[in-house]
Amino acid sequence: MEHAHPTPNTAAVPTDVLTTFATLWSIASLFHIASYDHWDRGMLIVIAVVWLLLKPSSAGRLAILALAQVTVAAAFSPFISNHWFFTAFINLAILASWLSCAVRERSWQIDGSALYAMFAPPARAMLLVFYFYAVFHKLNADFFNVATSCGTDFYAHHMQRFPFLIEAGWVNWLVIVSTIAVEALIPMLLFSRKTRYWGVVLGMLFHAFIAFNPKSPFYNFSSMLFGAYALFLPADFLGRLTDAHLRWLKVAVPLSVVALLLTMFDPPQFDGALYIWAFYGAAVIAVVFLALGLRLPAATLPARSILRPQRAWLAAFPLALLLNGFMPYLGLKTETSFAMYSNLRTELGQPNHFLVGSQFEIFDYQRDFVRIVASSQPTLQAMADRGLLVSWFELHRLGSEVRDFSVTYIRDGVTVRLDKVTDDPALAEPIPAWKQSLLYFRPIGEDPRQRCYH
Repeated sequence: MEHAHPTPNTAAVPTDVLTTFATLWSIASLFHIASYDHWDRGMLIVIAVVWLLLKPSSAGRLAILALAQVTVAAAFSPFISNHWFFTAFINLAILASWLSCAVRERSWQIDGSALYAMFAPPARAMLLVFYFYAVFHKLNADFFNVATSCGTDFYAHHMQRFPFLIEAGWVNWLVIVSTIAVEALIPMLLFSRKTRYWGVVLGMLFHAFIAFNPKSPFYNFSSMLFGAYALFLPADFLGRLTDAHLRWLKVAVPLSVVALLLTMFDPPQFDGALYIWAFYGAAVIAVVFLALGLRLPAATLPARSILRPQRAWLAAFPLALLLNGFMPYLGLKTETSFAMYSNLRTELGQPNHFLVGSQFEIFDYQRDFVRIVASSQPTLQAMADRGLLVSWFELHRLGSEVRDFSVTYIRDGVTVRLDKVTDDPALAEPIPAWKQSLLYFRPIGEDPRQRCYH
């Protein structure tokens, strides 16, 4: 297949790289808002997205979108998804880079190439950290158990949507092993100069397929990854497309955006964004193939160039993300630590990981769980009905925030009945704001085997 590959001039390069990333990154925010139907709380982001898409080469408008997303994520933290937490980290790197450029240039008018060159290396490193934990957390006994594995559970849900998929015992094992293999292969391909574009293509194909799983609206996660993959595309990405391809893009992008905005009027139980994802995901993958060519040539920059930060302090972002992913093993939070659907269990001194036991557990939050017998608080009663254990910290959070509810629970073999949760001073005591925002513990089953849930 022949493609036009005009030689880009220097001025076109920053427009290409920033435009490609900003377009995919902003649309990912719309997929996130649509997936949760959070149009009310995300309207600030929607306005920033539309404004950025009118001029995606603008460094200032990208910074404003980053600020809007970080603000919304912080407002609802810690009750946000893993991919929204990761998105906030990337956006923090964008904001820090923009401020650094503004101070250096003594101007609010920041050049797009300067901004991109500063935030892209730590953002790429953060994606590799994200994939590291996506694989590392799955190295546990329950992910490799056909009866409990999220790999087999996801495949069973996929068969509901794609009945042509094969159902057999050997397929379940293949799904478990191939899931680990593909999620490990993608970052390795992205890291190497010779295989980088293969990593982009494999990642897009894999996550485009995962997005159709009826278990959860995974297209919000996949669209975010599509934006992150743009950081690994060549600087002259758009310059590799013909005029006909660019004209088609100018129709496909606004069509996807308008369709996503219209999903705010979707009736309940109808996920219109999923159908938009089918069009959008296919369009992005097609454009990537057209721009790179079917041969997928080697990239020009080695790993050390694409990951080396311009300023040493920018390394703090991937390092912080690395620490965040290790928190379950420290006895700290079990949510937003990139252990989603991994079957990882670190609670109650019964870790199931093949490599990490309790040797790093220096905090005791995960050892203090209670069994709810009954409660007038709906969330707690739902946990009681499902036979799930609730961490003392989360019970304390509800007690200090909601306050007016009754609860009966069993803690360390002792049954406690409270007509009003605030009758126990320990549960009524306010939790420091930093703990409120940072720590978040999921409920767990009494069975030490970790079933497949978030």
